[in-house]
Amino acid sequence: MYGPEEVTPDIQNYLKRSCASWQEYECVSPDEEDVERHRYYCLLMSKMPVNSSELIYWTKPKGGRGLYTVYVTIGGGKNLVLATTHLEGRVVRYFKPGRIHSKRTKKQRKEERLRKNEKRRAQAEACRRLLPAHPNVILCGDMNWDDRVDGSFPLLDGFIDPWIVLKPGENGYTYDTEANAMLAAIAEHNLVKRQLQGRLDRFFCKLEDFKIENIEIIGKEAIALDKHLIIHETPLLPSDHFGLVLTITLRSNGSANSN
Repeated sequence: MYGPEEVTPDIQNYLKRSCASWQEYECVSPDEEDVERHRYYCLLMSKMPVNSSELIYWTKPKGGRGLYTVYVTIGGGKNLVLATTHLEGRVVRYFKPGRIHSKRTKKQRKEERLRKNEKRRAQAEACRRLLPAHPNVILCGDMNWDDRVDGSFPLLDGFIDPWIVLKPGENGYTYDTEANAMLAAIAEHNLVKRQLQGRLDRFFCKLEDFKIENIEIIGKEAIALDKHLIIHETPLLPSDHFGLVLTITLRSNGSANSN
């Protein structure tokens, strides 16, 4: 399963043309009319045959953000629900050189931050309400969640945060201006002086028939120099967010034996 966020039509078309394994995936995405209307959206891609799928948008008219869910059956006849989402973003004050910015008071900025926080919590609660009552469910995505501000993520009974279980004591930052040179350059160009760090991307799981083996952060290495960036010689990483990979195995007679 692969669940990217902030996919644009250009990115999706590029993947179709250049990714040799694209045809191996079943892809759940907004329909063509919706795709053309939005700046970006999520995808949910599965190598396992998809029995059914569902897409619920967070906003009306339909926006690119929402809850994307697929139902799959894997070896051994076990069923699995896979879902991805992109929750409301956080407020970061960008002051781009040469761009005229509307002047907002401290009170207005605070009100905007509170509105976004409330919307994000409401979307998280919607995930909790909309995820099916099923023995095997995985939810992942860009949650834009900060426990210091938002509190604990509202999980259903039986769900766990595998990063907390498997990597206690490790920060798990997937958004980090200290570790991501490309993000640091973007922040510097936009005159953001403070450090930006957070465990924004997360997995949540309830698995009766599977065992969680590992979770790791990927995409920390530069892949090329992007000559088109305003700040030249800036390392080009796959994304301003690092990726997060979860590995699970199927239990068989009390043991986990297949990826």
